[in-house]
Amino acid sequence: MGSAFELRVLGGAVLLGPHGPVQGRAAHRRRLALLAILAGAQARAVGRERILGYLWPDQPSDAGRHQLSEALYVLRKAVGESVFVTAGDEVGLNPAILGTDVAAFRAAMAGECFRDAVALYRGPFLDGFHVSDAPEFERWAEEVRSSLSDAYGTAVEALAEQCERAADFAGAAGWWRRRAVHDPYSSRIALRLMHALAAGGERGAALKHAAAHGVFLREELGVDPDPEVGEAMHRLAAETAALPRLVARAPAEDEPFVEGEAPAEEEVFAEGEAPARGAEPEAEAGGDAGAAPEEDFSRAGEDGEEHRTAGSGPAPPAAASVGGPLAHTGPASAALVPPTTRGALLARFAGHVGAAALGALLIVGLLRLLPGVPASDASQEALDIRRIAVMPFEASGDPEHQALADAITGSLIDRLSGLGTLRVIPRRGVMPYAGRAVVLDSITRRLRVGTLVTGRLQRSGAVYRVDVQMVDGITGEQLASTQVQVAQTELFALQDAVSAQVERFLRRRLGDQVRLREHRAGTRSASAYALAVRADGFRARARRVALHNDPLDVAAAAALLQTADSLLHRAQQEDRQWVQPRIDRAWVWVELSGLTSGTARVQALQAALGHAAAALDLDGENAAALEVRGTASWRLSTAVSEAPDSLRPNAERDLRAATLRAPELARAWSTLSQLLRMKGALAESEQAAERALEEDAFLEEAPAILDRMFRSTMMLGDYAGAARWCGRGGREFPNDWRFLDCQLLLLREDPGVSPDPARAWALVARLEVLDPPAKARQAGNPYSPIFRRLVAASVSARVGDGERARAELARARRDVGNNRELAVDLKYDEAYVRLVLGERNQALRLLREYLAVRHENREFILRDRLFADIVPGL
Repeated sequence: MGSAFELRVLGGAVLLGPHGPVQGRAAHRRRLALLAILAGAQARAVGRERILGYLWPDQPSDAGRHQLSEALYVLRKAVGESVFVTAGDEVGLNPAILGTDVAAFRAAMAGECFRDAVALYRGPFLDGFHVSDAPEFERWAEEVRSSLSDAYGTAVEALAEQCERAADFAGAAGWWRRRAVHDPYSSRIALRLMHALAAGGERGAALKHAAAHGVFLREELGVDPDPEVGEAMHRLAAETAALPRLVARAPAEDEPFVEGEAPAEEEVFAEGEAPARGAEPEAEAGGDAGAAPEEDFSRAGEDGEEHRTAGSGPAPPAAASVGGPLAHTGPASAALVPPTTRGALLARFAGHVGAAALGALLIVGLLRLLPGVPASDASQEALDIRRIAVMPFEASGDPEHQALADAITGSLIDRLSGLGTLRVIPRRGVMPYAGRAVVLDSITRRLRVGTLVTGRLQRSGAVYRVDVQMVDGITGEQLASTQVQVAQTELFALQDAVSAQVERFLRRRLGDQVRLREHRAGTRSASAYALAVRADGFRARARRVALHNDPLDVAAAAALLQTADSLLHRAQQEDRQWVQPRIDRAWVWVELSGLTSGTARVQALQAALGHAAAALDLDGENAAALEVRGTASWRLSTAVSEAPDSLRPNAERDLRAATLRAPELARAWSTLSQLLRMKGALAESEQAAERALEEDAFLEEAPAILDRMFRSTMMLGDYAGAARWCGRGGREFPNDWRFLDCQLLLLREDPGVSPDPARAWALVARLEVLDPPAKARQAGNPYSPIFRRLVAASVSARVGDGERARAELARARRDVGNNRELAVDLKYDEAYVRLVLGERNQALRLLREYLAVRHENREFILRDRLFADIVPGL
């Protein structure tokens, strides 16, 4: 690479110097990780704050910067003073001092030097290299790893196609085989390898690879290969069976046998091919030139070993193009062990013919692996994963413990039975199995359930522990497990606490499995399905990352979502008739819109609308596509002041149509509830939120639904009901800032609660820990921190602290600055603070200015109890 030092991060992580691997302090994991971050930045410098977020996330800022400075110092001493290039707060690598294999790989790819790129790719990026307590670094490494892996696959494919264009089918098969190892899920790649093998005369190898690919997909994903693989396999098997057969001639009794020489074989010709000059056909006119001898060798040989004699051998290769029908394979030659007697020789001869028979048997076996041909265990009717049996929980010894385990079983059955989306076997259906050893298959067959829940209760001192497993009813595979521990308390409270925790766990995990099953049902493309599953994983990780309390987490979540979009795009290319990737891409962009603001948010929502439209072009009645289009339209209508008037009516129409076609869409009901509340239809909004909660079997939308139930109930004046929803949200989702926000709002709006500024400002302080202002701004919610302080300011104003209230108004105006959108939002909340301060005319003026821009919120303002005294003046 032209440098004295080299960093290798493809296939591991090692820093090489002139005399081999660098040892000592420079080889510390975090220092190698620092070099890897700079190497992965594609010749760009990286800000120190970003590096700190990756490698020292839990350190205070000063301590983290000290650690980073020390790492840079140690590496400079080991590699060279000028190894780093710095500009302001950013750090980069000097390639003249430290070369990296990842930079060389990217340069080779950019120059289309694919052989060089493949040679440089020794393995996945940072393979087997981990840094403790650095989750953001691990997420970043996974994204780079995926990108480089895709580039490597592109290089291998390019080399395979170069060989095909040169008619070097053996070389092409080698590259395609390497590509198949790299991406074993892709049926497209499996088919290309089959074509290359067949074109090179290796028909049997093509069949074997197709069979192995099918077995792999069934075992790993539970799906069949793409239909094209099955069609090619059928065609290849049928063509092989139709070829002229290999005829083996038994030697005459007095014919000498030469050591190491195989019996003579008759020449075989491919269909339509003339025999060589002077050759005589084996059969008389009207006979079968390719027929095997009629003698029965099934019991030939002195050792009595049986040999099956049906079947045929392969024929010589015929020319074939890569894009055309699969080619014929050439004859297989096998060295025969010389027998010592004529009987053994006949046995050997029968074995040679039996080898041809194996070809036919292999074809029959392969055909059974094709889509549509049931395997031995596939006769069992597919069971619905949403049909559940909660098996009686076990307990350790003590009858009192068993009684408690039975009570937990019954409570869990009752909780899950209340969800309309699930079908749960009642207690009387499962209690006969208590204490009995029953085979899994017999339970699923008798109860016809797709999911089994099992559990065991144990006690250790004053703590009860419940281990719970969720099991696939067909395969017996454990889908998920958890452990719940609660301190000993009053038994009914203990029973409720355990069953509530287990219920939430099962609903979430079951939702994951249902999504995967629905994905699987929508496509026959195994590779498309695998890509969609990977994308779903990236989306789930993005949701988890976005909950963290740092702006870097928001950026990391956005990067994860962009990776998911890329995977879904590839899934879309693999199966162009599958609607789900388009729907999922629309949701990805809706989710991205929640991590941005301003123009970027608008562009993200417009992209979501584009993907939703593409999904509806494929299936105009698809409820999920209508749901995401309605959601994107609604969010776009609230993203900018000058949004077209048609957006909200369009959103409402789509969401109503989605819930009509698929009433189980909890998210659609939830969004419709929010839209109706802002429309001023408060009673209908509450009904939609209640329906969302009822349909949310898998707790996918529970926090948002509980928040909307709180807001709808509060706007109807039912403050006690609103407090109950707020409290429930806080108990079930204690780390969700929305359920501190609702407590703050109740302090402002509930007339039955005495104003308590100390508590209000304490809630603001807790909110700024759970949802810091920097993170809120990064996540596209820059007004949230301003709003909270103004709510607390109104509580201070209610007890006569006008000075604190006016100071907060001045601070809010400074924070808003020149942002026109935030300035409009501020008018609404400032109006209420002015009203509490007794400045009625100021409040009216601010409300009129607000409605002049946000006229679509007029009905909401007219029903807002905060302004009931001055609404007539509007």
